[in-house]
Amino acid sequence: SLRLTYPRQYRAEGDTLRFTAEGDKAVRAIGFTTPNVRVVDITDPLNVSEVAVTVEPMRDIEGEGYAVIVAPGGRDLTRTLYAYAAAGAARVEAANANQPSGWHESREADFVIVTHGSFREATGPLAARRTAEGLKTEVVDIEDLYDEFSAGAHTPQAVKDFLAWTAQNWARAPRYVLLVGDGSYDPRDYTARGAFDLVPAKLLDTTYMETASDNWYADFDGDGLSEMAVGRLPVRTAAEAAIVLSKITGHEPGGEQAAALMVADRKGADGYDFETATTQVQNLLPAAFSVQRVNRGAQGAEAVRAQIVNGINSGPSIVNWMGHGSVGVWTGEGLLRGEDAARLTNGSRLPLFVMMTCLNGYYQDPSLESLSESLLKAGQGGALAVWTSTGMTEPEGQAAMNRELFGALFGGTGPLRLGEAMQRARTATSDADVRRTWVLIGDPTTRVR
Repeated sequence: SLRLTYPRQYRAEGDTLRFTAEGDKAVRAIGFTTPNVRVVDITDPLNVSEVAVTVEPMRDIEGEGYAVIVAPGGRDLTRTLYAYAAAGAARVEAANANQPSGWHESREADFVIVTHGSFREATGPLAARRTAEGLKTEVVDIEDLYDEFSAGAHTPQAVKDFLAWTAQNWARAPRYVLLVGDGSYDPRDYTARGAFDLVPAKLLDTTYMETASDNWYADFDGDGLSEMAVGRLPVRTAAEAAIVLSKITGHEPGGEQAAALMVADRKGADGYDFETATTQVQNLLPAAFSVQRVNRGAQGAEAVRAQIVNGINSGPSIVNWMGHGSVGVWTGEGLLRGEDAARLTNGSRLPLFVMMTCLNGYYQDPSLESLSESLLKAGQGGALAVWTSTGMTEPEGQAAMNRELFGALFGGTGPLRLGEAMQRARTATSDADVRRTWVLIGDPTTRVR
């Protein structure tokens, strides 16, 4: 880095000036547009104090405006001062009383819901339902974690440290974690697109890009495999939370058809055969399942889109896509798009969407809505949950994980909750980017059958 030091006049810009003053000398700063100027001593950031000053009109040679005069502060002391127009001072929008928490205390839980305070009440029915199913459930306000685990700082590390603490110190550590609230790559809203880092997104570097990893929160040994099953509901408003949580609490396993919609992209320039890979996954479905197969092949985008939308509206229990994609679409031609989600009419027959593609789970952009979010938030149907990626990865690792997921969901001695099945699926690939970038946009305690 480069630090550039240069002399400048004691002249305010935008009615503010940060400057130093030798202790035994008075300082005269000019360029203020108002006589209502305040000066604070910020030499010690932990002991800020206001400084008495004199304000007078600027001299003719200096131009129009006002000057502030700071008296000497004592010998052998260089002070750092900040002068500003009183009208420009930021005002506190609101102050809320803190409710003391005790998450460092030993507890027992199978399921932890970490929520932004705006959605705490909305999570109540889900917590009650899972408790009735035998899962000991705790609901945690994200602000409490900042207070207890990061000295009040807004950081994803507070959530990870909390979960690590439960793993080491609680009498029974949680197996499932649900994050309720959107995350953003711009937590301070520098881009003025909205303060949507409600439950922080953790950004990691991958081979092709920086992106979010919810798996990171419970990956305590850094192998890309989380020790707890993590899901997220990336909602921004109470209305969105109500829609999504009502879908989850209203879901009864087996309420959809024993059916699958299997959609495959055509072979692209990279030569990967998505149709063959989809067939390998399809062969893992139970014999009783009916299957609608849609191959993009040489068909036009509108024809394929119509088949996909009609297939979703028929209410299958699972929709599987293997192919290329971006944040809000399947392929560049938009075989399924974010705007299609709002027009779906599958009602309460809500499938699990498995999207083996790139970027469909990119929830952290404050100016965009990913396809997974659009499907989860759709009011007349859409998705029960979506498993997909926030990043860009290679198809071989995706396909291996896809096969293992179907084996976990539909094979074995009994049905697993989504979080368990997805934890198992990650073990099928050694591709670190695939392991870290796949996210469950949904509740990890949900069962699909």
